[in-house]
Amino acid sequence: MSQIRSRRGATLAWTALTLVLLCAMAAFSLDIGIMMLAKTELQLAADSGALAAGNAMDNTAADIQLIASEFATSHSVVGKQVTGSEVNVELGNWNSEQRDFAAGNQIGNAVRVTVTRTNLPLFFGHMLGRAYATIQASAVATANPRDIAFVVDLSGSMNDDTEPVWATQTIDSAYASAGYPTAGTDLIQALYQDFGYGTYPGQLEYVGQPLGVVADEYAYAEMTKDDGPLSGFTVPDAYRIVSTDTEATRKVKGYSWIIDNQIARLMPNALPAPTTANYAYWEKYLDYILISVKIAPPEEPSSGDSGGGSSGGDSTPTGPSPPPIGQLPRPHRWSGATEQALAVWSMFAAPRLASSSALLWQTPGAPPTDRGWIPYWQDSDRIYKFNNPNNYTFPSASWSLPHQYRNWIGYATYVQFMLDHGRDLRPDNSNLTPLSIFNSSCPYHSESVNGQSFLFPPREQPAHASRRAIISAIQVAATRNSGIPAGGARDRVAIVTYDSVDNGAQLIQTLTDTYSTAMQMSTYLQSTGDKGRTTATEAGLSLASQHLKPASEGGAGRERTQKVVILLTDGVPNDYISSNTAIDSYFSSNPDSNMYGGGYYWYDAALMQGAKLQSNKVDVYPVGIGLGADYDFMDRLARIGGTADVNGQATRGSGNPAEYEQRLIDIFERIIKRPTARLVK
Repeated sequence: MSQIRSRRGATLAWTALTLVLLCAMAAFSLDIGIMMLAKTELQLAADSGALAAGNAMDNTAADIQLIASEFATSHSVVGKQVTGSEVNVELGNWNSEQRDFAAGNQIGNAVRVTVTRTNLPLFFGHMLGRAYATIQASAVATANPRDIAFVVDLSGSMNDDTEPVWATQTIDSAYASAGYPTAGTDLIQALYQDFGYGTYPGQLEYVGQPLGVVADEYAYAEMTKDDGPLSGFTVPDAYRIVSTDTEATRKVKGYSWIIDNQIARLMPNALPAPTTANYAYWEKYLDYILISVKIAPPEEPSSGDSGGGSSGGDSTPTGPSPPPIGQLPRPHRWSGATEQALAVWSMFAAPRLASSSALLWQTPGAPPTDRGWIPYWQDSDRIYKFNNPNNYTFPSASWSLPHQYRNWIGYATYVQFMLDHGRDLRPDNSNLTPLSIFNSSCPYHSESVNGQSFLFPPREQPAHASRRAIISAIQVAATRNSGIPAGGARDRVAIVTYDSVDNGAQLIQTLTDTYSTAMQMSTYLQSTGDKGRTTATEAGLSLASQHLKPASEGGAGRERTQKVVILLTDGVPNDYISSNTAIDSYFSSNPDSNMYGGGYYWYDAALMQGAKLQSNKVDVYPVGIGLGADYDFMDRLARIGGTADVNGQATRGSGNPAEYEQRLIDIFERIIKRPTARLVK
């Protein structure tokens, strides 16, 4: 019996001990479960705060910390809301190679959020004299470094807003009701200032006016006829018209007089110097502004005519209106060029032999009664060509505006001449105009962009607004990345330009985080000459796409970075590089409701490039500037490029010259400051 009682006692003791152990284990398990739950919920709070802060790193440090705290405190831990005192937010930089976060005193590329719960109640802990536990969780989020390519339209219309013979008054009129009655005048005045041309429009004088010829389309003909004002004995040999002069010689003499006696006086600051030493250049300017007229032989007298008289050369016979440009009859190109060259030689190399050499090279139909179309061998580039006026972008501009400036000499028509030839067209096939940065006479001026000084070429618009806006955007990137050590974690920027297919898209700045270099390259942006189709948007997007690809695919982009293309254009595509078959094939395999179809390949080629960019995870932001931005096209590209707003629209720029620079800056800043964060720790 005693053994049985002893065993019962032992069993009870072991049972009691087991129950105690089981209770302890249950309490311990409960504590472990609570701590694990708390850790998980604290981690969620830290992750939430870090991601929110990482996506808000375009804000101030105080705002970033506030946003992190707001998101972290929206969580609860073991049924109790996280408080602000439990959240610690640190700004700093993430080193992706070492996988290390370094806290700093300024905004970098990362943020660390730590959430700590110090009063978590325990059950088993009471038995060990510890009633509460401290649990902590941290998360690091970094803003994805970005490779950003600016794709800039440098088509011929990118200086339209400063074209004085038609755009200035059109813009003034268009924005007068909006409170900007001098919007166009202000733009052209700035351009005049850059060239040292005084106050717009400056003095304008009709061709031959000092000679007393009538200010009509026959002014040049009157100047250069046999008994005209240049035929007198007191006229210097270099200008004197004699009856045996060919039309080539008459042109050289008449133009030389205009250069020396009108252009030089009216435009003393014009370059190249208006002298006959630069005859070939200034000849093209005069060809550009002068009215073509046809001087036909006099009609045969009727049978009832009493005769007894003749025209006497007192006035130039009235001829028919000139045919459309492109249909003007010309001599054989070789014979005309030969005669023109000989005339120039005879004037400047051997002035005393001018008359005799003209006799040798006389052409049929001697002046003054059958002169044909004059001025002789006139270049077909005229002031009313070069897309003047641009009725697509300025539908209210009257076609008659540039015609009204024909035969007028002065800075207004010369500025128009330079803008039409842009940065790359050579009027005399040799010399660029002083507007071009490739001409050593191009005048530069200093401007401040957000407190930083730059030297700019003349302020052609809207190209100049684009320069300044891109610089401002790069300054934003520089500020945003200032706390990040140079290297792989910084945003990088590139600049691609495009105009005509013949010129090809140009990578003027490769991807770089040396922001000062990229800003300097932005100062050189100038539009091409306005001849033919000059808006090959597809070419620019295609080059940007190739450059943004990672090195393993032949590009300069980085792996695992956010890729962005910002397209800046003032008009619509009108040229493309892909074949029609390639475009049709792409959209056949990748149908998209945003494509135009119906043979609009110049549009669809650019949309195809946008779709390819998006398929490679590149966001495409089309941004319009000026009156001519086609927002139907821009909206389609934004939808394809993944950046359209909730209404399916692209970001809207401004057509008002008084506003569009600031609007561009605002748009670019929003894009640059819009980081995409990811958790890295």
